[in-house]
Amino acid sequence: MFPSFFRRAFTLVELLVVIAIVGILIALLLPAVQAAREAARRMQCTNNQKQLGIALHNYHSAYNAMPTFCVNAQRTGTAEDVAAAGSGSKESACCFGAKTVSVFSRLLPFMEQTAAYDLIPNREWVSINCGTQQSRLNALSYQGKTFHNAAKTPLPMFRCPSDPAPNTTAAITSEAAAARTVQSGGGNKEAAQDPGEPSTTGTCNYMICTGSATDFYYDLLFQTDGAFSWEKWSGVERMTDGTSNVIVFSESIIGDESNGLVDTAVGPPDPFQPWARCGFNPSYGFPATNWTTTGPGLTNGLANPDIPAILVSNTTNWMGWRGYMWLSGRPYATTFSTYSTPNPPYSDWGVSNAYGFYSARSFHPGGVNVTRGDGSVSFISETVALGVWRNLGKADSGLTK
Repeated sequence: MFPSFFRRAFTLVELLVVIAIVGILIALLLPAVQAAREAARRMQCTNNQKQLGIALHNYHSAYNAMPTFCVNAQRTGTAEDVAAAGSGSKESACCFGAKTVSVFSRLLPFMEQTAAYDLIPNREWVSINCGTQQSRLNALSYQGKTFHNAAKTPLPMFRCPSDPAPNTTAAITSEAAAARTVQSGGGNKEAAQDPGEPSTTGTCNYMICTGSATDFYYDLLFQTDGAFSWEKWSGVERMTDGTSNVIVFSESIIGDESNGLVDTAVGPPDPFQPWARCGFNPSYGFPATNWTTTGPGLTNGLANPDIPAILVSNTTNWMGWRGYMWLSGRPYATTFSTYSTPNPPYSDWGVSNAYGFYSARSFHPGGVNVTRGDGSVSFISETVALGVWRNLGKADSGLTK
């Protein structure tokens, strides 16, 4: 007989039961921890957008208007005129991105980011290569200063913490970009690029709302039905629906950096990651050599398109350019429309440099954060009715009259 002080050990069955219980507890705990982390990230995203809303109102108080997302000389000549005129001339404003900075660039002094703002040589535009005759040697600077130092600076307030994308992205190299022409879009990623080095740029999750993109309002060269428009310095008086009923900012997911204009082997994204690449067709409906613009709707066949169908039938290139640079006012860099509901199960689709259908997206489960015209931030479900969502993108939907 064993002594009374001897203790029997766990049996194998008891040990397995304990392990099973611990495993169940961990399985219950991990989702809760992950949910808590996502709640914290979403709260940080909400705070970032709240700061954008405050900055927008401070800007409006200073200038009695909201910032435009582009300042551009009117296109007056043909592509040949542009190539002959040289960089920095009025004629070099040949495409949407030739001279454009983002709304966020203009808001920097109102977000305690004067140091970053001071790095931008010209606060009215980003000079980029627009034509084979104008290389980065003379197109990427203004009065002897380069845009590279500003564009490569990562700014945390422009990043949603739920997006795992890097704070900077390495765009196409100067060698790959050298052969770009006016007709192919004019060096979309050369804005921050010094000769001979990759174009490192600070990424951006937050987007300005250009409206519903319905009818002819996809044409960003002209007044949109949203809060922000090309070369339009409008105030809150445009928001006749009431500032609380108009979206001014939301978010999107940063692309995978692929460049389908240079690498023709780049194909559609994984269907489960439609945000990774935008469909792009630089020739579909483009006004060809008629560079003089007189009114909206110059591209035929784009009014209210079926995006999933058009991605299949009219997509020649796939690019991961979404959110690649906070400095840029290009549509795929820092704008969105409410044409598609949040987090659509298909890719965004763009045409040329001023036309496109870019959506609000996020990694927040079930929807996106939006900033309204009154500065408030709310969460909108991806199941929102399409008509409601589109009207929220309009400054004047006509519903309040």
